[in-house]
Amino acid sequence: MDSGISLPPPTESLMQLPEGRKLKPLPLSSLPSLPQPTRAHPRHELRRRNSPTSSGDFESFSPRSPCRSPCLSPCLSPLSPLSPAGAAPAVQRVSRWPMEIKVDGPVVVIEKEREAKEEEEKVEEEKIVEENEGETYTLTLLTTPSLTNNASKLSLQPPTSPSPNVILFPTLPASKSAQIQGHLSLLADKIKAFEVSTGRPTKTHTGQILLGVSQGEREIRRLFVSLRTNWWTLLNEDDRAYQGVGWSLFNDRDHVDIGSVDEIERAVRDAGEVRGWATGLCLWKKREEGWVVEKEFGFQVDDRMVDKSLRVKVRSLMSPSAEDLALKRASSVERRPVSV
Repeated sequence: MDSGISLPPPTESLMQLPEGRKLKPLPLSSLPSLPQPTRAHPRHELRRRNSPTSSGDFESFSPRSPCRSPCLSPCLSPLSPLSPAGAAPAVQRVSRWPMEIKVDGPVVVIEKEREAKEEEEKVEEEKIVEENEGETYTLTLLTTPSLTNNASKLSLQPPTSPSPNVILFPTLPASKSAQIQGHLSLLADKIKAFEVSTGRPTKTHTGQILLGVSQGEREIRRLFVSLRTNWWTLLNEDDRAYQGVGWSLFNDRDHVDIGSVDEIERAVRDAGEVRGWATGLCLWKKREEGWVVEKEFGFQVDDRMVDKSLRVKVRSLMSPSAEDLALKRASSVERRPVSV
């Protein structure tokens, strides 16, 4: 192979060495340098390969020249632009938002769908706020029937009023329904049912006569303070003030004879202390047909709510796991909501 280096032909004087002398090696610097191999740029190499003149036979790519191959199929060079092997790799475009996805023909733009969905949700929220504008909820404490029935016998409320309940917040804004119900649901899951007993009648600064709470008043006060702290921006001045808790028996705005208040006090003394349980919270809403329960939030069941005789019977016949299940089923009878 011709390397491109020309060396002078050897002569006899150079081939014959004098006697007693050795051949000295030549230094590498005295040798002529070899040509360095040149590497083509990948881009130029790709253009060269895709060029029809890269094979050296330009006429073979001419459309007028017939195919010289004995096969019937048209001959294509492995490096021709029509060959898949010699084709340049496809350049991927940078994806841009909004991204278009083809689904069964029509093109769906994700960005437009998301904006339309957000607009629909916003319109629905505005409708709910407009419908509930000016309407209010009343939050009460759910108690066992023994306490509710006793308060109903003593109440002088008109028939249009709901059954006597321990009122915590009389005017909660219905426009904040999602926030209020979400917080009540989380809070009720953490509270255990507690004992409640009736006390003496008390009068609030708003003119209401309440059947006071004796046992359980501290737990109700803590519950009120916890809710007031979270709803401070939603409450009006009346709801922010703690007016005491109890079953509402009489209101000055109902135009009831004042002499009936004395009868209430005598009836409370005759009935004595009535004991029961606080089992949850209840949201009331006033509609055209009257007071309607919007939603109830039950507390965790306390095993002490079950009668002792039933407890002894359950323990003697059942395993511990079955006992707990039976106690919960038995106590669920006492957790029935207060009907309007």
